[in-house]
Formats: sequence, C-alpha cells, structure tokens
Amino acid sequence: MERRFFLSVLSTGVFLPISGCLLKEDDDDAILEEIIIINKTENPILFSIKIKYNSEQVYRSEIEISASEGPLTLSEGWSKEPGQYNIVINNINTDANEDIIVKSGGCIGLIVEIDEKNIAFFGPGKEECG
Repeated sequence: MERRFFLSVLSTGVFLPISGCLLKEDDDDAILEEIIIINKTENPILFSIKIKYNSEQVYRSEIEISASEGPLTLSEGWSKEPGQYNIVINNINTDANEDIIVKSGGCIGLIVEIDEKNIAFFGPGKEECG
C-alpha cells in the first residue's frame, strides 16, 4: 500500500532534488554537466570546442591534450540550466569536425573520443546532476 502511494506521488510531476539539480520529474530538457575528452592517438591533439546554449555561444576554447594524459574533463564555463546544447569539436591537426545537439535527457555527461580522422560522441554519461 505504501509503495503504491509513493509511486502515485512520484507520477504527479512533483519537483525532486537530485544532488544539486532541481528537476521536475517530467522535464526532459538537457543539463550539460560535463564533457570528457579522450585522445585515442599516440600524438598530441589540438582541438577547438564551442558550446551553444539555446542558440547562444556560451563557451569556446582551444585545448591541446597529449597522448600520455588521461581523459580531460571539462565541467565549467557554461550555464548549467535546462535547455538545448549544441557542441562542436574541431580537430585542428586534421580538420576533422563533428557536432552534436543535446535537447533532452536531464543531466548529461558526454564522452568524446578523438583520433586521427574521426571524432565520436557518446552519452549520456551521467544520470544525476551535481
């Protein structure tokens, strides 16, 4: 009986705090928490990254990541508000260029793998914000 009551309360769309994020249960906008960049080559890679939030550019940087470094985590410099994010990554060494639009899914952590010719996005990598 208590379980049914609990489930019925959850299904009404109440607000639930989740480790620092306040999301409405039925809200499906994305919150871009972090981007993890992995260099899949044996050489340093110079890449640029641009992030747009609801069509407005909120982050831009050129970063070099060596082959010996572990994954690079980016988690600051843009709004953590629900909305639509467009992420563009360009491998400056090879002119490989890829983008992804993230519109929904709650708290998102993207994983990006860069090699000599390709850039691949994987996600979501997070389920909870914060």
